[in-house]
Parts: sequence; C-alpha cells; structure tokens
Amino acid sequence: MKKSQYLTAILSIVCVIVAVAWATGMTRKHDIKISFAETKDDVTLKVSYPEEKSARVHDYVKGQFKEINLLNLSDASIDHKSSSGEPLQFHLSSSDGYLKIVMNKKENSAEACRQLKSMGNEISKLLTD
Repeated sequence: MKKSQYLTAILSIVCVIVAVAWATGMTRKHDIKISFAETKDDVTLKVSYPEEKSARVHDYVKGQFKEINLLNLSDASIDHKSSSGEPLQFHLSSSDGYLKIVMNKKENSAEACRQLKSMGNEISKLLTD
C-alpha cells in the first residue's frame, strides 16, 4: 500500500469515528433521565434533560422552594439549612440540562423526602409535554 493510500485510509477511519461520536453526543443531548435513589441516610433526585428545557425546570424548582431565594439555577451549587419552621436542609447542584438535589433523611421530615420524589414525577411531566 502506498503512503498516500495509507494516510487516506487512516483519515477516513478518523472521520468516521468523529462523525459517530458527534452523532451519539447529539442524540444524548435530547435524552431525559430522571432517577430517585434512597439510601439509609439520603434521598437523591437526579435529572438530566435537553438544555433548551432548562428554564421550565428551573422555574418549577424555584416555585417548589419559593421561601428560599434561588436566583440563578443555570450554574448553581447550593447548601440550604433552614432554621425557621419545618427544617428543610438539602444540597442542590444545577446547570442547564442537569439538576441534582440531595436530602439527608435525619435532617428532614419524611414528608420533605416524599415531596422530593413527587418533584421528580412533576419534572418528568414538564419535560414530556
């Protein structure tokens, strides 16, 4: 095989690999994944979704935590500890297309932990409309 044919073959293979990787990444950007996990100590809600639906999800989350000033969820990492009323403590990580909320079971009521699961169900409805 000549050197130019060898280089052409390698370049073709690289182009195919790049095209497949790009196409796979583009379809993943549109995937919606919602998980709710419960361990002995924590409950965790994780949501990944198309970035163009971020405003809808962020507005919903802000509405659920309206007593807390959640200004910008496009790139946020928030540890919240409430001292008034019913204790509500959580860690929230958020960016466009991603949301994660973790609550410690010992620091939150059973109702607050159930509400987190309910939020996952409501976010699922928001994203599939």
